[in-house]
Amino acid sequence: MAYNDLYIQMKAINRSLAALKILTGDECIRTMPQGISFQNTLVCNLRCPHCQTHGNEKDRIYYNGIRMSQEMLYRAAREVLPTADEYLFTVSGEPLTTPNMNILLREFSQYAAKIEMHTNGTLITPEILVHLLPAAKGIHVSIDGATPFVLEATRKGAKYDRLMHNIRLLTRSVEMLPDHMRPMIYFGCTIMASNVRELSAMVELAHLLGVHHVYGYFVVIYHNELRQEDIQLHQRLYNACRQQAVDTANRLGVHLCIPPAFEGVVPSLEGPLGGSERIIGRFPKNYPESLNAVHELKDLVDVEKVEKQAMQVRDQILGRLKDKRLFSGYRDMMGGVRQYIGLKRLQRYYHRTLRQHKTTLEEALTSENQQTIKFCESLYRRLYLSPTGKVIPCCYIYHPLGDASNECIGDIWNGEAYRNFRAKFLSENPPKECIGCHNISWVRPVDLARDLCSCLNGNLVFRPT
Repeated sequence: MAYNDLYIQMKAINRSLAALKILTGDECIRTMPQGISFQNTLVCNLRCPHCQTHGNEKDRIYYNGIRMSQEMLYRAAREVLPTADEYLFTVSGEPLTTPNMNILLREFSQYAAKIEMHTNGTLITPEILVHLLPAAKGIHVSIDGATPFVLEATRKGAKYDRLMHNIRLLTRSVEMLPDHMRPMIYFGCTIMASNVRELSAMVELAHLLGVHHVYGYFVVIYHNELRQEDIQLHQRLYNACRQQAVDTANRLGVHLCIPPAFEGVVPSLEGPLGGSERIIGRFPKNYPESLNAVHELKDLVDVEKVEKQAMQVRDQILGRLKDKRLFSGYRDMMGGVRQYIGLKRLQRYYHRTLRQHKTTLEEALTSENQQTIKFCESLYRRLYLSPTGKVIPCCYIYHPLGDASNECIGDIWNGEAYRNFRAKFLSENPPKECIGCHNISWVRPVDLARDLCSCLNGNLVFRPT
């Protein structure tokens, strides 16, 4: 059995157990997170005015001094990644500021877990792409403007020309890889008064640069001096700009996911461009012309330079993979033995647990008119690990449910604090942060049962009689 196959089977069993845990409501079923967000560094090279942690200089200095210890990062990875499908590095800073990122990506790749990278894109280089692309499931580039003026105003410290080059280098490198090695590339946009008129232009920019997915989220106001950025105060303008963006996305074939239009509000592009309590108080006189200008890719980047660098990235990636296959026999054999023993133990636990819940599973697969189950991705599938080791259920809740500096993450994930929190989430009196949360969904028992039965290969799957 190949070394990575051990981890792949462990992940499949863990997914199946997690589905069974949700289906039955049995908190005694022991699982592990299917994803983990390592808040390994809060350092960021930009100073975006609307950012919660780096929006002003005092906060920026404080957060730029916070990092997770290497010992804790590696210890958590060894415990969680063998059964996890994916992981993230910091979403509260810029992950590419992480020291020795190339080494981390190489070390973590042994666990067959994929990284979801959220980056501002300014630190992308050919060297980092050689290590990042084979390890990545998705790469989300945060971008809050389509024109140089708005982008550099909302992303303080970013240089438009350099960022355009980096993004196209990223997408072109991905395009050159075999289909099965291509991570998804996304744009992520914070929608606010200063950039809402650029929504359609950002879709066009994505199309030009080879990005096929654009996501947008309303700004959260963390600083009182930016109160007028709140889209709730500009509903007519948002509805009009949103419709423009939707039309552009449909025309260009770009997948666009942004908040719905405000109901009962007549769209209108009328209103001042800038103003007080905003990031951009005054726009240049030629802004409307620059916003509506038609561009080609050659207007944004040096196409020949990008092509040359992307070919080098591709050749190095494929060369490294060939070397890995050539020397795969020299892996840590003792580590493989330990993982094999762990897999067999997990398989026995899986079959024993399925037998205990056989009736529930059969009913879920055959019964009709079943009541849906309240579900939260964060509570049942992933956790967040702070730089100091605090384990929190999601990025909206700051109350820790455990401390990984003196407890095993598995014990925290399956422990009393998590059990109580999940029970409260399911109750009629959920935590206040969960009320109205857009991450809450409802799942059908039959879908959970089918997912459970499809997670594993033939010799491991439970098939009801």
